[in-house]
Amino acid sequence: VDPDGVLIGCISPRDLSLVPQNLWSFRTVRELLRPCESEETISPDADALQAMLQMTRRQQPFLLVVEQGRVVGEVRLQELLEFLSKKLGWNPDSPLS
Repeated sequence: VDPDGVLIGCISPRDLSLVPQNLWSFRTVRELLRPCESEETISPDADALQAMLQMTRRQQPFLLVVEQGRVVGEVRLQELLEFLSKKLGWNPDSPLS
């Protein structure tokens, strides 16, 4: 994200794993950036189910919320699951019946 909030690229754990460990201290974030794939971002108008499906399909824990090329937030799978469980009145500490 540049100083104006414009998304300029993404880095995934897989991207990092491609850098040999002996080069870690010589590589910058800017060098590793690549264009974000559409599956790594989501619109602020998307619903929670779409966000959950997108994250689980790609096995990623969060999505960047992007509107008109600017990052306006992020949605995390763990927080989304916690919100939905509260909304549904589910208590993870109580036994399932």
